[in-house]
Amino acid sequence: MLDVGTMFTDVGPAKSKSAMDSELTLREHVGDNVVTRFFSDGSPELKKAASEVRWVHETSTANGTETNGLMEITSRSLKEGTAAALYASGFNHSWWPVALRFIAFAFNLFSKKVLGGLTPFEARHGTPFTWKFAEFGRLIFFKTHGPAAKAFKKFDSTKGIPGLFLGWDVQPGGTFHGDYCVAAISDFDAANNTKRIPIHRVKEIVIDNATAIFPMRDAADKFELEIRETHS
Repeated sequence: MLDVGTMFTDVGPAKSKSAMDSELTLREHVGDNVVTRFFSDGSPELKKAASEVRWVHETSTANGTETNGLMEITSRSLKEGTAAALYASGFNHSWWPVALRFIAFAFNLFSKKVLGGLTPFEARHGTPFTWKFAEFGRLIFFKTHGPAAKAFKKFDSTKGIPGLFLGWDVQPGGTFHGDYCVAAISDFDAANNTKRIPIHRVKEIVIDNATAIFPMRDAADKFELEIRETHS
């Protein structure tokens, strides 16, 4: 979804294409912000969802791109950005929903000429983004507390627990309260590729600004090299 007034980009994890799920996704995207006009491709579920939330609803020409060019460009940028993030980080395609969420919010943290040099985040919320930024899949160290901390005790160090940066925990309306999404390196088990890797929500992360390391990319490159040497 794209807020044309602020160029704020968001993606919603709708469970289905039902009108109810579409409505919930719209409400999550908007939060407490006021919508004066809603533009879509005219799908039945979005028509009904817009009616439920009482939004003025404009639709585009079926199968046309001229009337919804801005959204087409945004969608293409999100798709290409997600593919680039997955390749650069070394994550496989099954992580695309996480990478897509990362890219969508990351787009909001860079200034745009059309906004007079503001970022979409600042244009929407009135304040600049002052929290931490790291690339998708970059090595970071994080701190956790409570029961979860016990499970990582043997991996902890003075910097924290080694992990991979996966993005920001974005709240309804695109707000951010300082929680980051990370995965612990110790959760990745090469002997069990089907295991679901938990995503941890944490407040404390340490980023080594001197060196950017992408462990999954390094592992993927090493595996590809071994395959080539085996067949050479």
